[in-house]
Amino acid sequence: MSNTQQTKQTIKKVKSETCKEKLNRMVDSYAEDLSSENSNQTGYSFLIKHGYSTRYIVDSDLNYRGAEILVAGGGPNIWVCTETNTVEGYWGFDKVTCGYVDNIKIDEACEEEYNLKKGT
Repeated sequence: MSNTQQTKQTIKKVKSETCKEKLNRMVDSYAEDLSSENSNQTGYSFLIKHGYSTRYIVDSDLNYRGAEILVAGGGPNIWVCTETNTVEGYWGFDKVTCGYVDNIKIDEACEEEYNLKKGT
């Protein structure tokens, strides 16, 4: 058997990830990063490294309640929601949600950022 035939056989055996499987893997990865107790990462460094956009959730008196941070967009859209401690991913008709424990203090970082922007 030639090398080309062996390569074709190898390629046929590899199963590609579906969009939902890839979305699930990505959402789980972000949740694990946020929940890690042994991480060198802080909430601030996570925002700088991963955050494309932040939407603040406030009450009627403009008091901070939480934030939604866009960490992936354009293919899958993945949001970290600090109010509910969930990572939510959307890709086409697929939706994946995973909870996390805020061990890197991302909610504190978002609240401080909000208060600086608000001027308090």
